[in-house]
Amino acid sequence: MSRPPRRPRRPRRVTSPDVPASGVSYPFVAIIGRPNVGKSTLFNRLVGQRLAITEATAGTTRDRVASLVTLPNGRKVELCDMGGIGGTGDPHDKEVNRQIDMAMEYADAVLLVVDTRAGLHPVDEAIARRVQKLGRPVIVVANKAETQELELSANEFYAFGFESELAITSAREGTGKTEVLERLGELFPLEQLGAEEAEAAGEEVLRLAIVGRRNVGKSTYVNALFGSDRVIASEEAGTTRDAVDVRVEVNGRPVVLIDTAGLRKRGKADDHIEIIAHGRAQEALRRCDVALLLLDCVDDVVQVDKKIMGLLQKEHKAAVLVANKWDLVGERMSPEDYADYVSSKLPGLQFAPLVCISALRGTRETKPIELAFQLHAQSMERVGTGVLNRILAGAIERRRPRPYRGRLGKIYFGTQVGTNPVTLLLFCNDPKLFDAGYRRYLAGQLREHTPWREVPVRLAFRPRDSARKGGGEVGRQLQGLQALADQPHWVEQGAPEIDVLADAIETSESRKFLEDVFAEGAEDDEPAEGWDLELDGGEAVDASSL
Repeated sequence: MSRPPRRPRRPRRVTSPDVPASGVSYPFVAIIGRPNVGKSTLFNRLVGQRLAITEATAGTTRDRVASLVTLPNGRKVELCDMGGIGGTGDPHDKEVNRQIDMAMEYADAVLLVVDTRAGLHPVDEAIARRVQKLGRPVIVVANKAETQELELSANEFYAFGFESELAITSAREGTGKTEVLERLGELFPLEQLGAEEAEAAGEEVLRLAIVGRRNVGKSTYVNALFGSDRVIASEEAGTTRDAVDVRVEVNGRPVVLIDTAGLRKRGKADDHIEIIAHGRAQEALRRCDVALLLLDCVDDVVQVDKKIMGLLQKEHKAAVLVANKWDLVGERMSPEDYADYVSSKLPGLQFAPLVCISALRGTRETKPIELAFQLHAQSMERVGTGVLNRILAGAIERRRPRPYRGRLGKIYFGTQVGTNPVTLLLFCNDPKLFDAGYRRYLAGQLREHTPWREVPVRLAFRPRDSARKGGGEVGRQLQGLQALADQPHWVEQGAPEIDVLADAIETSESRKFLEDVFAEGAEDDEPAEGWDLELDGGEAVDASSL
């Protein structure tokens, strides 16, 4: 008996990632215009972040990118960037135009962006007529007006017939931003603020970065959770460019899904846009709470998957391994068999949970989100200082670090200084005496005996000398533990002293001191074993510079 087709779900209104779970609807402002008039540059300037990729190539933007913006009057609006109307000959033009149609349908106001350098264009006039039919408030933004002559020539756009005055800007230079925001404030005055909107404030929303190599079904998965085609999904590899934030509710709980560009091997990037897209994917990992690493379960785990594992290790991110396309596996393999296979290929993520889904069929699509909430809860757990040191003492008794040049690594004391990622500060005689293998062993022992069973544990080793300055009583007690290291069974004999020190750690002054010690030596932490994502002939990409 064949399985009945899934009932199509009702399309949902596009919302920015910061919209609270209460369902509050902020005014929705669509930025529209023909390709390459500076819409994404204007969007980034108004938002105050480089969320959308900006590039001189027409058709760079494909998916809708949305974010909340606070206007000068205190009102918040939802700003949405999208592709250019009219098309560029890109094979995805049809899907891009459908995304534009959906956003325009929902718009409460429109920013119609035109290019003052190019002057009045027939496509601009066609778009203006289309916008007039919407019956929405319109602000015509005459962009790329870097000179006084260009500002004067912008007057030709009054020919569109809109009653409102032009907003003359140079998004690249940053001029005219305040005028645009103030004009939006006039359209949405603060006194019109609804009761629900006024009460909504700063709700914590779980951010999930969906990462993986090309064509594993990341965008298809986002659409399955959203209930409609929120992002463009195609069999053609490399469709997604921007790291698109999409807010959805899963089982009544709000999450932000960050759909990222698919990654591939170094030196394979087609163009500068792809390099920037990969940088955006790295940045998405940095700002997420939990990562969902999608794997193609009908294909082998490849080197790119291992590179992504390295990025996850480097950022100390909790991850759910999502085996997509499970509907194609049939009887050839069990989930347990596949989990064993992945563990052998991605040993750095052996502790991460794995779930098999079919994004295309909508099979178990919410299970990875449920696991992500569990991982986030684990990463936010705090374990008492006394308990941690008893776990460390037991781990050291079971296996001591190997001597290096006649010296033995010794840990005097450990305490937790951070959550998400779980971060422990360990005072020792010399951080260099603890190699990567032993650090992995300690992290595994901690996961086994704490609530952190499926999340990374970051270990920051600091020499005992770092406790001398400004440590007060804590510093003196830490230095006192040094004498215990010279005794044959210093771990056991040090237990009472460690308990006394654990009590002293709980004061706010002590915590501040320890956090400062951790921050001052953060650059000395041993990097996670793995790979940097290298592109464009081997040059490592720094996402923060893109």
